Amino acid sequence: MAFTRIYIHLVFATKNRYPFLDTVNRKVVLTHIRAHAKDKGIYIHSLNGFEDHIHLLIRLEPSQDIASIAKIIKGESAHWVNEKKLFTKIFSWATGYYAASVEGEDMVRINSYIQSQEARHFAPGIKYLTKVAIEKHQKKAEKKNKSK
Repeated sequence: MAFTRIYIHLVFATKNRYPFLDTVNRKVVLTHIRAHAKDKGIYIHSLNGFEDHIHLLIRLEPSQDIASIAKIIKGESAHWVNEKKLFTKIFSWATGYYAASVEGEDMVRINSYIQSQEARHFAPGIKYLTKVAIEKHQKKAEKKNKSK
């Protein structure tokens, strides 16, 4: 039996950074993501977001990989949101994601960061800085996908 203790901070944005995830809809979507992830054997330690992106702190099991988990969560949640007609526009996630390993004392810091998303994004300038960082990552991912 394999034992792993691998935690990943995973972030993905809505397509074109459209602010679909207002306070009410964000809670509905995040609740669904958590329930579906549990059904699929994906352990979400922490989950939150803001209008145009979400953060997850997940634990990887030996048989799991980051790309598959991102695909499962993003694909199924977008399908569910559109099936339920949560929004008048078609909902989708942007291409790609951000992922980084988390260990030790960083677990507390990252968990706090994820849980305080609303407060952080209301701070002056943080929304712009977050947008720039995620757009930069998305452009790299799209460029990489085009070269395949």
